[in-house]
Amino acid sequence: MRPSLQQVDVPPQAGAVENGQGATRGQSWLVRGAAGAGLVALVALAWALSRPGAKTAPVASSAPAGQSITVQPVRRAIFPRTLLVTGSIAAWDELPIGAETTGLRIERIAAQEGEHVRRGQLLAQLNDRPLQAQIRQVKADIARNRALIAQQQASYQEARAQEREAMNNRNRFEALVQEGAISSLEAEARRTTADTSQARTSAALQAIAVATSDLARAQAHLEELQAMLAQTRVVAPADGFISKRQAKLGSVVSPLAASALFMLVRDGRLELQAEVPEVHLTAIRTGQPVQVRTDAEPQKTYQARVREIAPAVDAQSRDAQVRIDLPASPRLHPGMFVRGLLQLGTAEALAVPEAAVLYKDARPFVFVVEGHKAVRREVITGERRDGQVEIRSGLVAGQPVVLSGAGYLKDGDPVRVIGGAS
Repeated sequence: MRPSLQQVDVPPQAGAVENGQGATRGQSWLVRGAAGAGLVALVALAWALSRPGAKTAPVASSAPAGQSITVQPVRRAIFPRTLLVTGSIAAWDELPIGAETTGLRIERIAAQEGEHVRRGQLLAQLNDRPLQAQIRQVKADIARNRALIAQQQASYQEARAQEREAMNNRNRFEALVQEGAISSLEAEARRTTADTSQARTSAALQAIAVATSDLARAQAHLEELQAMLAQTRVVAPADGFISKRQAKLGSVVSPLAASALFMLVRDGRLELQAEVPEVHLTAIRTGQPVQVRTDAEPQKTYQARVREIAPAVDAQSRDAQVRIDLPASPRLHPGMFVRGLLQLGTAEALAVPEAAVLYKDARPFVFVVEGHKAVRREVITGERRDGQVEIRSGLVAGQPVVLSGAGYLKDGDPVRVIGGAS
């Protein structure tokens, strides 16, 4: 029931007097008017509060509300085990190529760095004109020797025929002497003629031997010169590509030169020579796949394989060299720095979602809920897979980590969990 103004009696003011005792009549009227206005205000407030549906002002709570967050417990998951190795690209077999003959000038260069060549392909040509002249001279000597031998062989045949005739005459005359048909003086003359014919035959045979020896020496000299002529052609000893060219057009090949004219990567095969800590050697085997990336193209992956594991470990670094065969590619060059990722299998480990891991100064951390507060925990992370991050240190299984809202928290902030995975 609403209060009525007619039901409120205004009491007389204390100390008020009429007819001028302590206050005039007008002042008494003002006092009464003010009291009436205050009473009206109180009545209006009471009426407003008595309306149906009227709401009261909320009372402030003394407890902090906290940041709303979602959480997820630390779980176990299967992660691939990998090993990152680094090193430089080197030639599997780099061959130095030089000239086999010296003192000749380089007249032509037929191959450049990076060029792929075949076995026997010309790389450089040396001046061969002096050798060509010597070869022509020796060939002429050989021809003369052959002609001389032919002539001497004819002389030998003639001398041999004369010798046979002289021997027959000597024998016949000696028989006639025995019969008394001729004198011994005539027989002696026939013996002298036979001896002379034998000496002439022996001399012809000796001349043939000398000429034959001279011919053999000339032919050997010709073969030597022809070999030297072949050496004026610097050719590739195997298939591959030229990794370095030091030959300069017009320079003279010196026997004192310390460097080769060319360097050839045999068969174009390159390898990564990686240093691997000894603790990981038992997990590595030949033929194991390796994913290789270069700094020049970090997004491109090359599929490689372990070829060889060094049998010895360095006593200082405790590392062993692992040689990894690289695929043929025009983008891979000796001396390049590369990174290789070896697949070592899988293992079970603690894991949290990637969204839970934050970083400060490149150091990873997460927030865990303890009571009603967020507590910062630094962690050591490992592999990543399917949106999960391996936690190698800093957490235990089942511990609730903050997911959404973690980026707004500070260590010790009050939190209110509004959801999360069990």
